Amino acid sequence: TRLQVEHPVTEMITGQDLVEWQLLVASGETLPLEQADIPLHGHAIEARICAEDPAEGFRPGAGLILEFGLVEPVDGEIVRWDAGFETGDRVPGNYDSMIAKLIVHQGNRRAACAQLVETLSHLQLAGVPSNAGFLSRCAASEAFLTHAHHVNWIAEQGEALTHPPAEHQHASVMAVADVLLNEAGGSAPWDIRDGWRLNALPVRKASVAVGAEADWFDPEDYELDPDTPLPVVSDLSPRRFAVTTGGDT
Repeated sequence: TRLQVEHPVTEMITGQDLVEWQLLVASGETLPLEQADIPLHGHAIEARICAEDPAEGFRPGAGLILEFGLVEPVDGEIVRWDAGFETGDRVPGNYDSMIAKLIVHQGNRRAACAQLVETLSHLQLAGVPSNAGFLSRCAASEAFLTHAHHVNWIAEQGEALTHPPAEHQHASVMAVADVLLNEAGGSAPWDIRDGWRLNALPVRKASVAVGAEADWFDPEDYELDPDTPLPVVSDLSPRRFAVTTGGDT
């Protein structure tokens, strides 16, 4: 027999190692337990992190992974991170686009979904597109939490699920502006970056380009929604950044 890609969900709610069971059966032994002897604990959910772009009809995106991983340590009893790729790997265009699985376990469905959203907010990914933000929005949706979703649900929701909210882009831009404005300058007086001006209030702005468009930004001029996840900034090269906010890069 073979294991389904979702087998970690079963392992987390049963505490059993299904890979070990598979090897035992393959060596001629019987299953260690009967179904009636396996209690279930809590709720687990799995998110398949794929190198694909939900905003482009889930088009797969091959390429070099510049940064990838969770920036916060995880509790193995609650969060399981099974990644098939790491920073520096190349996602090929001739295989399945899944690059990792994130499995979380909590006492009930709502708590598990909240844990999934929280953990996805710590994802760092640059170089290839991903469906992480889409998965986060799905898991946070009241329709999904209350089992009101259906086969046409994603199509009906449209860009509300498949496209990053404007707040995420604002947060990402402000995070880069903040990094640029707080870079260490030289030791000379002219290198001090405090925005000081003669006979005027200090002004500190950074030029940030998103794609081909650049503008000047001052993080203090913009107040983020308190519910917006904290951006994760990847410093790719001098003055070049990738920012992941709530799974959206």
